[in-house]
Amino acid sequence: MDVDKLVITSLSYKGFDVLKKPEPFTDKNGNGVRDDGENYTDVNGNGQYDVDQGANGYGGTAQLVLYTVTYPWTFHTPVLKQIVGNDGTSYEFLAEDDGVAGIEMAIITPVLLVLLCARSEICLYGRSHFQASQMASTVADAVSRYEAVTSADITSIFSVSSQVMGTEDFKDNGYVILSSVSRTGGATPKVAWQCKGGGHASTSRIGAVTKDATPPGGLVLDAMDDVIVAEVFYKYSPLFANAVPGLNDELYKTAVFRPRLGSLTSAPGC
Repeated sequence: MDVDKLVITSLSYKGFDVLKKPEPFTDKNGNGVRDDGENYTDVNGNGQYDVDQGANGYGGTAQLVLYTVTYPWTFHTPVLKQIVGNDGTSYEFLAEDDGVAGIEMAIITPVLLVLLCARSEICLYGRSHFQASQMASTVADAVSRYEAVTSADITSIFSVSSQVMGTEDFKDNGYVILSSVSRTGGATPKVAWQCKGGGHASTSRIGAVTKDATPPGGLVLDAMDDVIVAEVFYKYSPLFANAVPGLNDELYKTAVFRPRLGSLTSAPGC
């Protein structure tokens, strides 16, 4: 197709009732046609009588616009020729300006709602990540302040997990694992003990008790070093399902603190 040969014209009308209709005139002799000298209404304002009262241009509010697309391309198939018309060289279509704002609003509103839901979901998702990180840090820090921690101390800390996390569903969708990791001499770090709590049971990624430990973030412990590692697991439930595809619903955060007052390698009896 040669775009230089493509011609697009437009005529505007006040309504469907005058579409392709002649300009009104006073038929003095009653012959059904306008004769020279008979008065007429210059609807399109071009200063002359027209058998088609459409005005050149795109019209105004609440007007119809008839677009005509012309291209010198002759169809050789009779069926297409009948459908397109004018020997396959032109095609007409209508556009109505009335109610366009309402139609556009109807189209754009679902898109805006999806964007709003997605924005809200991303904010909530980011907030949950922050809260999980804060909880891991708070729990590990609290335990590391003890000289000797007991199962009652751990239970007390776990009992306020929902408040620390800032969401009531943590007791059902969250899980905390506290691990004491120690290294003796040049040996591989071991998990001295673990305490667990929450409704969403998960497996520690640090390791099992008495087994080799894998400190988070590739942390390398010094000889004779001891640390408290907190792991927080949280199953995130989207507020708007599928608003943002690809969100990981399993959040995992860790925090590492060195005990302040003792080694904390003795099991608290969890």
